[in-house]
Amino acid sequence: MSFLEKIARASGKLDARPADPWRKIIAEAVDDVDAMSSAALLNLVGARPSTGNARRLAAIMRDLKFIPIQSRRLMPGGSATRSPGGGHALSDRFQQLTRWKGNAMLAPSIHIGTSYPGHPDAPRKDWDSFSRQLSPYFSEAISREDIELPYWLLPLARGVILASPVLLGVTGYKKTRAIPHGWQKIRQDVYQLSVGKTRLRVRPTNDRRGWIISRWPPGISMHSDAESETLAHRFGATPLVTSDLNEALHLAYWFEVNHQGFNVHWVEVSPRCPIVLLAFAMQRANREGTKLSWNDLRVSNAHSRRMKRRQTNQRHAPLLPPVAVRLALQYLSPARWGTAPPTFH
Repeated sequence: MSFLEKIARASGKLDARPADPWRKIIAEAVDDVDAMSSAALLNLVGARPSTGNARRLAAIMRDLKFIPIQSRRLMPGGSATRSPGGGHALSDRFQQLTRWKGNAMLAPSIHIGTSYPGHPDAPRKDWDSFSRQLSPYFSEAISREDIELPYWLLPLARGVILASPVLLGVTGYKKTRAIPHGWQKIRQDVYQLSVGKTRLRVRPTNDRRGWIISRWPPGISMHSDAESETLAHRFGATPLVTSDLNEALHLAYWFEVNHQGFNVHWVEVSPRCPIVLLAFAMQRANREGTKLSWNDLRVSNAHSRRMKRRQTNQRHAPLLPPVAVRLALQYLSPARWGTAPPTFH
């Protein structure tokens, strides 16, 4: 090779663009699959679903020999809809989800896949490995069967992680008993803060082993907890909780200002139809021989007031689980199908 050829080759290497950091993550994710939605891939790399990010993703997928398509049957996340959606070589394995007519579920089966938008199904062995090899920013991982979480809080999450003193120290937390300025106690053990048009809320878990952080972005009604967002680790959308109230108040405000960090970001706590994920989680627990506590038996504030004024006949009757939990249990009932209910996959 002549000297001029060596110069030309060296010049070409200098002019070449550096490898996209997304490529390695995406290549590993799609190594053994024949289809993946664009929304799921953007969620995997922690990017917003914007036009610029979609173009960047499309270039990587073309380089990996994937074909971009559009589908009027599938949303970008892979769920059934009449709206146009997009993905990369989406297959037919995402079949029709639940259809509603009153309170009856008409779909004969539900297929959600492991890439259901924002609610991944992490294998048990991966959760055990994650629990043993926690980052210094987290002190402990608690399995879902060992802590009583609300049914609407990321139903497919394997458990929760506790914030460690390292994470609190890095974010500037100073231990104190005083409630930070601006936080208002709206009812027992529930605190709320408004940051612009965003509303933050902190409340305990059902067994009071930890404190849950919630956020309602601008324009989202606070009528339902299922409409909120929470802080979760990128592995399996695992919720971040704290063991102390003031720690939760501090982290809620810190992550609202800084948005994300330490592999933790804001995620939606529940899809619009949580019955699908609740039934899947119940069936998964039965298959693995574990037990989940879905009996979130808290009554509404209005019903509590009626009970105190003795204006209801349900003062001493046992409280029923929420409607979503009852419908999920009804779906899994063998009496509904005559035999065993269909298997989720």
